[in-house]
Amino acid sequence: ISENSVGDWGMGGGIYCDYSETDITLRGCLIANNTALGYDSSGGGIYCDYESVLNVFNCTIVDNNATDGGGGIYFYSYKESPLRIIGNSIIWGNSPDQINNNTDYGYVAILFSYIQGGWPFPSGIDIDPCFADPDSDNFRLLRNSPFIDAGNNSLVPIELTEDLDGKERIVDGDCNGTEIVDLGVYEFSYVSLGDFAGGCDVNFDDFVVFALTWFLDDQDAGYNADCDISFPIDGVIDENDLQVFVDNWLLNK
Repeated sequence: ISENSVGDWGMGGGIYCDYSETDITLRGCLIANNTALGYDSSGGGIYCDYESVLNVFNCTIVDNNATDGGGGIYFYSYKESPLRIIGNSIIWGNSPDQINNNTDYGYVAILFSYIQGGWPFPSGIDIDPCFADPDSDNFRLLRNSPFIDAGNNSLVPIELTEDLDGKERIVDGDCNGTEIVDLGVYEFSYVSLGDFAGGCDVNFDDFVVFALTWFLDDQDAGYNADCDISFPIDGVIDENDLQVFVDNWLLNK
């Protein structure tokens, strides 16, 4: 959900939920570069109004902007509303703030998630999520991200079996022998960076796998989607994928 906008008196550049009688649940969503810029406009990424309930799991909400608050999410309630939950998610780089909870009634539970600047009040301590290339909207996690294997598997909705790239949702991203979900919309795995043989490093064994699919595309027999590791994924194994593979050659955990 990206590049959406509202102007004067607008609410929710990306999503606006109002008077909902049922829970609204976002699973595995990327919400980026939405705006609510204008007079009295709030909720660049999401505006959640009145009794509406918004539950967010394994989402990345980044680089959204608003004039009057809630760059990432703006919550408002005028009477008691049920619990709102944010789990296994990253909310980062939104302006002027990440979350604005403009209510004395609604309660927001932040579970195994990172809110830039802290929650409920900004702490002034920022953690670099180590996105691959946020300037190009590549919000995948790099190998040194603190959010790899940092989530809670019990918070992953049963329907969410794949990440936004269509890869397995819960894997052992840090190669410590335990499969734990990552924060955000993407799941880091060494195979996405060249560990095609599953040894938690990138070496000659992986090169053999890569060579067998060289210059094949997704219409060819023998094509291996695991080797399509350049961004954006384009369905062909070529020099772009080779460059990523070379960049990770002889790296290990």
